[in-house]
Amino acid sequence: MPTNITPYVPPSVITKNLTNLNGSDLYVAPNVIAIVARIDHYPVRSTSRVLGNGSTAVINDANVIAGTVTLKDYSGVTLIQDEDYTIAIDDEQNTFSVTVINDQIKTQSILISYQYLPDNFFDPLIWYTKANVESYYGVAYNDDGTVASPITAAARMAFDNGGVAVGVVPVYDKDTVGQGVNPTQDLETALEKLRLRDDIALVVPVGFEENELDLFRQHILWCCEHRHERRGIFAVDGTAQRYTVEDLCDIARSIDYEQIMFIANNVAPVYVADSRTTVDLPGWLIAAAAAGVAMAYPVYRSLTRLTLTGFQGVQKFLFDEKCTLAQAGCSVIEMVNGQIRFMHSVTTRQSMMLDWSYAGVYNYIAQSIRYYLDVYIGLPSNDTILTEIKATCDLFLTNQVETGYIYSYDDLEVSRRNGNPEIVDVSFRFAWCRPLLWIVVSISVDLSY
Repeated sequence: MPTNITPYVPPSVITKNLTNLNGSDLYVAPNVIAIVARIDHYPVRSTSRVLGNGSTAVINDANVIAGTVTLKDYSGVTLIQDEDYTIAIDDEQNTFSVTVINDQIKTQSILISYQYLPDNFFDPLIWYTKANVESYYGVAYNDDGTVASPITAAARMAFDNGGVAVGVVPVYDKDTVGQGVNPTQDLETALEKLRLRDDIALVVPVGFEENELDLFRQHILWCCEHRHERRGIFAVDGTAQRYTVEDLCDIARSIDYEQIMFIANNVAPVYVADSRTTVDLPGWLIAAAAAGVAMAYPVYRSLTRLTLTGFQGVQKFLFDEKCTLAQAGCSVIEMVNGQIRFMHSVTTRQSMMLDWSYAGVYNYIAQSIRYYLDVYIGLPSNDTILTEIKATCDLFLTNQVETGYIYSYDDLEVSRRNGNPEIVDVSFRFAWCRPLLWIVVSISVDLSY
């Protein structure tokens, strides 16, 4: 067997010792959670300047969106453009100036807010901390607890539940008629930019309707068919539209695929510390949190009975409704003794009730075996190479059994293709460690004894 296999260093790994670049000689599964989020405004910045009648403030910033500059005085009153102040934008100098023209405005601290378009805003960007996401996309919540930045809110839930890397692609398809020529990006374009990324493990749609989820399903299906295996965790916004159990079952059936988990909880109760109240927020926050949990555990680990954090409660379903949802391919989040957890982590595959880890193990085996066999591409085709390839596969699969990723394997075959000997076909079967169904305990209490 060759001993010069180049170690794979995943994109999210940062080595402390720059002189040691050997990395790991084991395949590391992709670990980026891709958040594709619909937004209705660009990022917002705010600055405070002391101004009075006749005073001018010059703000240095590039790509300011015309018509989005707002001013508020110290009491929170919004000032009126052309009555209280004027604005002049200098694109060449990357500045804009604000001049107070109302003689009733005495010298005071004025809050200046505006939207701007960062460079590469619509490209996939990878983030590793909550603070960096917030500084780029804005704060997660408004003062009343509602969502201010869907991107930041979803990323926070993913990080808080174990995610280590979050990729973001915004979708801005707001009607801009009469608003100039501000850049936009539709969903198809956003998903196209993610297709060839090999570091993405999960895709989480944020802010989309149920009829748009099929585009995400098609994206994941295409990636899995073209050697970029990935899974998806979907949920819909139950605060904007009320969904019945039947509605949720229909959505799960419409995105039937073993690589997709659809979470039936479409309302996410989140505690707001400032007002000491609980606010019902969109269910896609739960999907983002579930993605963080999925990345915190090995791919072979079932999410069933694992816990989520960041929520004050859960949307309540009757026990019979939970069973109906699970049988239809919906994953249900429940609260038991104050603990928020997965009831069953199922995929939307309709023909069989599959656990979430089923596709994770398949993705890992498919991706890693390609990595280990990559060193043989381009070598002369002979019997010795075929023997080495079979030995490499046998060693890899044996290691997966010993580490608990798979239960067993058999039917390993390595052969040249008839009429095209430079192509070597490798095939095998493997058994998954986790059960396809779960233990169900039914309790009956008889008080007549």
